[in-house]
Amino acid sequence: LAYISGSINFAEIFTFRKIGTDIYSLGDGNPGATNVFLHVDRKLGFTVGILDALKGFLPLLTAYSYGICSLPLAFIALSSILGHQYPIFYKFRGGTGISTTIGVMIFFAPKAIISIFIFSSIVIFAANYYKEHIQGKFSALETGESVGFVLLIFYALFSSSGTLKIFVLLDIALIILRQHIKVKELLFQSKSVKHIS
Repeated sequence: LAYISGSINFAEIFTFRKIGTDIYSLGDGNPGATNVFLHVDRKLGFTVGILDALKGFLPLLTAYSYGICSLPLAFIALSSILGHQYPIFYKFRGGTGISTTIGVMIFFAPKAIISIFIFSSIVIFAANYYKEHIQGKFSALETGESVGFVLLIFYALFSSSGTLKIFVLLDIALIILRQHIKVKELLFQSKSVKHIS
């Protein structure tokens, strides 16, 4: 059930309803909230991000309400992300799973998410302010998202929750496999950053 709910592609549905265009033909072709935000409509992108996060949060909340806990929750969370990355309804062509991962982390560590969100927002603001001094393929929003995701990883790996650690390690592997080209570009983007005068 988590996989099936994760397979619902809100970016594709809302983009087609809004402008009659396939989200796969816009921007970097990624059917996710960031692409909608950058190339369709900012409010719509924000809405898609929330709905994608709920795909990670609600299955966990439902499972927990039925008494499921510990390790099974990690695999329920991964099922939601797999659904988003490889949706059965869209020929297994999905997004990165960042928003869905955030939804999972809201369930496991809501206080940490608030702190990371604030810091990522500062990074986005700074990257947008200094964008004329930076040459790269990634927008300020994508840069802030990447920083926030890395912080999530470090928080989870140093937490006392074994379930959270297992989830994060497997989630990292999924995202790297799904977006290995963009990960490589992001790692080497720093080479093109100029000194700010």
